[in-house]
Amino acid sequence: MLSIASSVLESRDVSGGFGTALRLSWPTAPSGELQVAEDEVHVWAAQLDRDASVIREMAMLLDDEERERASRFRRRVDRDRYIVSHGVLRRVLARYVRKPAHSLRFRRDRFGKPSLAHRTDVSFNMAHAEAVALIAITTARPVGVDVECVTVLDDAFDVAEICFAPAERRVLHAVSTARVSDTFFNCWTRKEAFIKAVGTGLSAPLQAFEVTLAPDAPAKLCRVSGSARVAASWTMEALEPASGYVGALAVRRRNVRLSTWQFSLSTPMGRRP
Repeated sequence: MLSIASSVLESRDVSGGFGTALRLSWPTAPSGELQVAEDEVHVWAAQLDRDASVIREMAMLLDDEERERASRFRRRVDRDRYIVSHGVLRRVLARYVRKPAHSLRFRRDRFGKPSLAHRTDVSFNMAHAEAVALIAITTARPVGVDVECVTVLDDAFDVAEICFAPAERRVLHAVSTARVSDTFFNCWTRKEAFIKAVGTGLSAPLQAFEVTLAPDAPAKLCRVSGSARVAASWTMEALEPASGYVGALAVRRRNVRLSTWQFSLSTPMGRRP
């Protein structure tokens, strides 16, 4: 069901691309090497539409598998955004693991979720939508992040029938027409973030857990398979990295300290060997 709904969202006609003035709303990160404490999560936002020189610089950081994946994209803008997002991921992670960005190696589990090879003390997750990427960094625990460009969906209620829990659908139907898109994407990003944190991919039933989605309600995981106790072991946060974008973070820990930063091209490449 997730794959069906995802294809609906991916086929949306949204504005964006080169020449669009995108301003990230988060402050720049502190300089130097970074550490993430046991109770912390750092979320980075990155602008993906860059000029050719930056794209070439980011491409040099990628490994053979990433370059091969980039070559599969038919549209140049999608290929370039993939290159920039994965280059940014490497440069951000380099600040935590104190290694050169190009030297980082990744592995994937049986569901396809990536992690750092030979490093179990740093967990990360990345998402991107149009010109924005989000990267979440924490200690060794499940973490997921999602971001979407908010647009008007003609079939929002149809998608909700497939993917939303009954209580979530009731909230969506109760809001005014003007708030349907915001409410829908609140729910979508929070559910995606949790699914990505759990890491079981398309096998996870989206209707088996509930999140808040009302426009003024704080982000929260309410129930997992009907259990509020299981949900209470998770923290969920709403994210707004730029105007017109909504995101969410899910991490398996209570009482998280969250820091949100934007990536700058002056971010160091990591230590040289």
